[in-house]
Amino acid sequence: MRKRITSLLLTLVMLLSLVPAMGVTAFAEGSSGAAPIVVNTYAELKQWMENGDRWGNYYLKIGQDIDTSTENSNMGLGPDEIIRVHSNIHLDLNGKKVTLFKRITDTPYLIQTVTGSLSIKDSGNSGEFIGVNQTSSALNLFMIGSSTTFTLESGKVSLKINKEGYPAKNAAIVNSSGNVAINGGEINVTHYRNRREVSSDIESGNYALLVYSGKTSITAGT
Repeated sequence: MRKRITSLLLTLVMLLSLVPAMGVTAFAEGSSGAAPIVVNTYAELKQWMENGDRWGNYYLKIGQDIDTSTENSNMGLGPDEIIRVHSNIHLDLNGKKVTLFKRITDTPYLIQTVTGSLSIKDSGNSGEFIGVNQTSSALNLFMIGSSTTFTLESGKVSLKINKEGYPAKNAAIVNSSGNVAINGGEINVTHYRNRREVSSDIESGNYALLVYSGKTSITAGT
């Protein structure tokens, strides 16, 4: 009797060990095939966009509106505060708004792709990624670095210049020497009190998309 029970237990263990090979796969949180990582604060967004493995793919979903304008006694993000992307980030705005606000800056951008890629989509109806420049310097929302990729599938990317006498040459997206693909969505720049450009010189303008080098393709969107 004991031998029969032992034999049955061994058989059960062997069957359980075969389960993964029979088609049941365990997915890491936020990886392809698993539920996305829901981020609700700027700190969480920065953590996942920066701390991923260089070769990994991370799927993030905005769970609620994120607004940094009230941080640091309403000064917004710190002067040297930026997000540096080091992996392949797939971000779903999920109908929410992400607002990165600065009054003082020591850096010319809010988000930089260092390695990997950044892809943005909106599974909702009014998702928007917003950069607000209330500084006295040029400030870009996305800086696409060498050999990295930025893709906009849907949703809205905006840069708002909210300071009187604002500086010129701001851009929502800057392609320094990477790859940019606009497959849908909307990109725009909003001027202070809807004023015109500070100069008629195109070199002193503000831009939705500014390309220095690299590869840029626009197949849809506005």
